[in-house]
Amino acid sequence: MLLLGRIVILALVLFELLNLGGVLKFTLDFSWLGLLVTSVGSWALLEGLYYFLRRRGASLSGFPCFLAAVVL
Repeated sequence: MLLLGRIVILALVLFELLNLGGVLKFTLDFSWLGLLVTSVGSWALLEGLYYFLRRRGASLSGFPCFLAAVVL
């Protein structure tokens, strides 16, 4: 589930980058840059959490990453 969550978040980041660059033409009420910063920030926070827990010997299921991908 962790891998699926990572793939969905990275696909979302790619989609937002393409819209920010003008390749895709989806219109929103929000800025693409703001959405991109939100997605990348959430992804970095989750990866930092997984890294911190792994170094402490604990583990976390992939559900939080998958849930964050769905919410984003």
